[in-house]
Amino acid sequence: MKRFRVLRSFALLLRILGWVNFIVGLVIFLLILLAPPYLAKLGVAIVPGTNLLAALLVMLLAVFMTICLIASGELIQLFLALEEHTRKVRGLWDRR
Repeated sequence: MKRFRVLRSFALLLRILGWVNFIVGLVIFLLILLAPPYLAKLGVAIVPGTNLLAALLVMLLAVFMTICLIASGELIQLFLALEEHTRKVRGLWDRR
């Protein structure tokens, strides 16, 4: 039986949230790029070029957050694997 089930579930949740964050960021990126023509038809004043800057900023932040979330989940998995390995080595030393 594996120990630390809640911590393993939390690591999985972090990795899933990382990918969901990336997908949502990509959708928002595309919406920002494609929205200005529709907003201009509605009479909203738009400064040219700002949508590209905003879209790039959103994508940059989404990628950064994705990397942070996935890395956090992987780091928890690393510590859990280290604990398991240490326990196995300790068991081998105790048998000597």
